Formats: sequence, structure tokens, C-alpha cells
Amino acid sequence: FEADIAKLAAAGITQGCNPPTNDRFCPDDSVTRGQMAAFLNRAANISSS
Repeated sequence: FEADIAKLAAAGITQGCNPPTNDRFCPDDSVTRGQMAAFLNRAANISSS
């Protein structure tokens, strides 16, 4: 799935799990409701304003 994740990251839809560099992904970590909402928001290009 590495290529798929790289495409999502390049599109700004997903971010890594180690701020501020966000260059690592943690597939075994839990995802909060807020994190998933932000992911879906970015994927759908919904403006927050």
C-alpha cells in the first residue's frame, strides 16, 4: 500500500504520524474520530470556512 499512501500524501489528503516532519506513517495506531473527519474533509475538498 506504500504507493497508494504516497499518492494520498502528495495530494495533501493524509499526513504522517510524527509532526512536524510527517514523514512516517503508523498503520497500527488508532485513528480518532477527529482525525478521520479531517482526512475525509481533505479528500472531499470541503472548505472549513
